[in-house]
Amino acid sequence: MAQNSSEPEYVPLPESKVPEYHQAGGQFIWELLQSLMTAQDPLLQKIARDPVDHVPSEATRPDGCVGMSATPARVETTFVDKFDTIINMDMDGFAIMMQDATDQSLKEYMPQFFEQMRLMMEHAGQRVDAGGKPFSIDLYLDGLERVQIDFTEDEKPKLPTLVAGPELAEKIAKLVWTDAQLRRYQEMMDSKKREFDARRRIRKLD
Repeated sequence: MAQNSSEPEYVPLPESKVPEYHQAGGQFIWELLQSLMTAQDPLLQKIARDPVDHVPSEATRPDGCVGMSATPARVETTFVDKFDTIINMDMDGFAIMMQDATDQSLKEYMPQFFEQMRLMMEHAGQRVDAGGKPFSIDLYLDGLERVQIDFTEDEKPKLPTLVAGPELAEKIAKLVWTDAQLRRYQEMMDSKKREFDARRRIRKLD
């Protein structure tokens, strides 16, 4: 079968004669991909990156965690490009290639991220099962009761970030707190503040 002459023939990149150049190029692509993923996902924007020299291939147990191990997320991304794009410094083609790789990576990584978050929250006893009920302020308070909360120097609570889709976020914004819910929240924050002060005293003693 004859090939379509309108499509350019794929030519693989030749092996680099300068390994350092090849490594630097790979590092640049990796850093650019990470930056694009972060810029295009609001949740990743809130998570600090902590680069490491080595990623373990097997499950490891984070410091301070008992009875639970975390397995590194595996993300496979295919970079589709033509040799002419690189040779001719076609920046539009390069941008399209990187965007395609970003879409692939987010599609692969984010489900794994949420699954690991679910497992960690279940293990730590911080998962609240709504039992099919819609989101409510009482469910939100139930979740706050299960997490450790720190406070700023002016004694304001550092509340965890609530991540929700656009529709749920709009519903949450319209919820009205009752007096009973406000009292429960204030009593909870008073208790969390005492726990925070106790933890800080222990740290100072150490």
